[in-house]
Amino acid sequence: AEGGVKEFCGPEIPGTRQAADLVASFNVLLSPDTKVRANLLRREAEMLRPSPNSTLLLLVPSAESYRRVRKLYNDLRGRENSWGNSDKYFIENERDEADNVFHVNAMTKHYTKEEACAMVEAVGLKCDKVLPFPIRWKLLFPFAPEEAQKSLMSRPAHEWLVVAHPKVDL
Repeated sequence: AEGGVKEFCGPEIPGTRQAADLVASFNVLLSPDTKVRANLLRREAEMLRPSPNSTLLLLVPSAESYRRVRKLYNDLRGRENSWGNSDKYFIENERDEADNVFHVNAMTKHYTKEEACAMVEAVGLKCDKVLPFPIRWKLLFPFAPEEAQKSLMSRPAHEWLVVAHPKVDL
């Protein structure tokens, strides 16, 4: 590693630097460690061919959606109403949550829409758009009764789909 900086995502793979027209990264940038996430994202950005037509697609968990789902689960008393014992909606840690890191089976970074765009800009890419990508309620609450699943349909949960491109002077 250069200058004593620890490499967080393994050795570079020969031939991957600036070779791809499309890099897709789905739920990879989850580490609670800022340096790990930054290094992974930098590596993904470096794989893109330096062309405005090259695209980085990122799917990352939504902080806004997680908070809304947790509130809904607690407001509708999911535990008492046979939705399953989802501990991930009970564990709260003010310090971690200030950075949108939530305990979802493990400490997991979530992103606001603004954070999602800013992180790709920070590695020199142009944030083209950040779109909500729906999550099926059955994935969040697999044990919830069918009536509960149907009632939740009007309150969609989502992740963020980030579309970014290299900044290129033409």
